[in-house]
Amino acid sequence: MKLYSLLLASLASATPHSSDRSDVAPNTAPSGGYAPSNSTCPPVLVRTINSSNPLSPDETAFVTGRRNNAVAAWQSYLTNSALNLTGFNTSAFLQNTSNLPNVAIAVSGGGYRAMLHAAGLFNAFDSRNDTALKQGTGGIVQLATYLAGLSGGSWFVGSIAVNNFPTIPQLHSFWNLESNVVSQPGLLKVLPYYRSLEQEVSQKGDAGFDLSLTDFWGRGLSRHLVNNSDNGLGTTYSSVRNLSAYTGYGMPFPIIIADGRAPGEVCYFLDLHQIIIGTNATIYEFNPVEFGSWDPSLRSFIPMEFLGTAAHAGVPNVTNVCVRGFDNAGACHLGIDFIMGTSATLFNTAIATLINSNSSLASALGSLVKGVLGGSSEGLGRWDLPQTEAPYPNTFNGINPQSFLPSGEGELALVDGGTDNENVPLWPVIQPERKVDVILALDASADTTFFWPNGSSLVETQDRISKDPFKSVPFPTVPSDTNTFVNRGLNNRTTFFGCNQTGVPLVIYVPNHPYTAYTNFSTFQLSYEDIEINAFLNNAMREAAGNGTTLPTCLACALTSRALQRAGTAQSDQCKACFAQYCWDGVSNSTAPNGEFEPSIPDVPASSQPGGAGTPDHPTPIKQKGNFATKMAPAAGLREVAVLVACVVSASVVLGGSLVLL
Repeated sequence: MKLYSLLLASLASATPHSSDRSDVAPNTAPSGGYAPSNSTCPPVLVRTINSSNPLSPDETAFVTGRRNNAVAAWQSYLTNSALNLTGFNTSAFLQNTSNLPNVAIAVSGGGYRAMLHAAGLFNAFDSRNDTALKQGTGGIVQLATYLAGLSGGSWFVGSIAVNNFPTIPQLHSFWNLESNVVSQPGLLKVLPYYRSLEQEVSQKGDAGFDLSLTDFWGRGLSRHLVNNSDNGLGTTYSSVRNLSAYTGYGMPFPIIIADGRAPGEVCYFLDLHQIIIGTNATIYEFNPVEFGSWDPSLRSFIPMEFLGTAAHAGVPNVTNVCVRGFDNAGACHLGIDFIMGTSATLFNTAIATLINSNSSLASALGSLVKGVLGGSSEGLGRWDLPQTEAPYPNTFNGINPQSFLPSGEGELALVDGGTDNENVPLWPVIQPERKVDVILALDASADTTFFWPNGSSLVETQDRISKDPFKSVPFPTVPSDTNTFVNRGLNNRTTFFGCNQTGVPLVIYVPNHPYTAYTNFSTFQLSYEDIEINAFLNNAMREAAGNGTTLPTCLACALTSRALQRAGTAQSDQCKACFAQYCWDGVSNSTAPNGEFEPSIPDVPASSQPGGAGTPDHPTPIKQKGNFATKMAPAAGLREVAVLVACVVSASVVLGGSLVLL
């Protein structure tokens, strides 16, 4: 009891921080709050993907509008003198607008580290940033048709989508990252905070829907990422379609993904940061229009606004009654509430870590969590697995029973989108129906001892598509092992994959790497100071520019290559030189690396360091904090996990309805 009180006293809460704004996705929940409610159903609830119905009509219309907008964006981008393009015929390239490249951006998971890495690169690729334009990287965002994220990356995608596609400095101005997602010193602040969460989340329970820790986690996240007075309480993902940036095709089509845990599937607990399910796990997609899966076992979608409807064989269990408001954008660890909370069950991973630990403290905390949750809707059974999930009523019940394993289940068990170790969300943007030519893969995974990426996500995606039933999905050849990534330096700099292949997208791999600051923060660090955020932005500006190399020019070569290939136009000599420099040459080196991967900040002249988001240049790497000045130690994050557990216990008390422990 004393230990529990001490842990509670260390918690922090996130308080509302914003005002009403007309340019934030509106409250479209029929209940006006967090609770879903009933409405009439559409004529067709479940859409099956086939050759005559590859994309939904709404997505098709959006993509057409976005690509029309991109014509002017391509003109501005390619004629930027900072690119120093030579031998490239821009007029001829733009003449056939239907042949212009289809570009996607995929943002990895990795908590706030991944979100801030993505924000920094987005800032460096945005034509609304003068520094980006001056170094030749600005404008790539405006070319993109799709933007996908999972786990921490979904927080970025959800936040920028629901807030009407602001600039990164604008996002930074209302992100409340200095306040810890789960804590603020003082027991007196903790109790009102969790009671306010309980009041919001209980609306969903009172409406007859199962609750989970994801509901509490998502509501906490929304207090940091959604900029309106109720922090996204009734904001739904489908309401993004009402925003001017969406209706005017001024933003990429936002996608968030989560994995599905099959009935009875055993999850493998590896370490503090990884809990693995099968590589053939069903990958689910949330976008403003639909929810469903491209996996061959399902290949079906439902309208996003009717997410949460229980059905059988495409027919609602209650005749002509469908649920609305379940796609709340501020409920959990995913990106836009319950969707923000589903893609990223890092929170539950932390609990599983402690529950499975051998330490006496962890054992005591784990027992306490189990005991409290035993009376909740999640139940004790879920804690026997090394992770928990977000429950969704199964609208696909009775669909494809021979291939879709959850076809007979009443609920879908959705988990962190990186649980299958594909931590960069490539799956939704390599589907042939979307005809994506080039993918910028922004990777801030914590694959190594010191929390840097080593290409493992690309290796896993290649492994997935090498097996039935996924072999028809196009993907470029990448190394078959992470040792090659490290030994060949492919995770030290931007690398192109699939350069000279046809029929597959070209992947531009952009790994998190230190140029002006060490940005390998723990995944479990849940608060950031402004100086740390600015360091991410400055580092990413340098990263996008290739540390003062020819990378900006070579990015243009990569982005245009597939269109030139289709048109039968030869590359310029300049672009051929770029491909020789940045394309993986197909040579592997699978020997074990000599020691841990510990990149260092290069010696960069102060005068050449760009500023990010309008902040001043930093003449030397910032060293204000331990994990800023030095490489993260393997044990980093344990303190944050303890705080998370205390948060879970508090939320669990509310879930279980047993306030006596307080």
